[in-house]
Amino acid sequence: MARVSVELTSKVGELVKLLQSAGEQKWSAYMREVHGKLAAADPDGVAQLRKAFAGVGSFSDFLLGSDSDPGQTTMFDEKEVEQNGKLEELRQQVFAALKKETGK
Repeated sequence: MARVSVELTSKVGELVKLLQSAGEQKWSAYMREVHGKLAAADPDGVAQLRKAFAGVGSFSDFLLGSDSDPGQTTMFDEKEVEQNGKLEELRQQVFAALKKETGK
């Protein structure tokens, strides 16, 4: 099996912790599965992670605490604003590490 970078695996692990601490279920489960595959050097983990960032309604569009219908205004409390700032920071770090990993 191909070796997956420690950076990518570590950043996805941080992402899982943030999602779990915020009570997010869907993306937390998805990223937990990806993390397990990356830790096991399963190449499907990289492919699965790439899919998370593709298209409308993807992980790229996700915000913690946004349970409203698309197109509706969502009001975030101070904690959610802070969590979403950290989410965006980690999302960018994961995406950068993914690009390094795949060369794309």
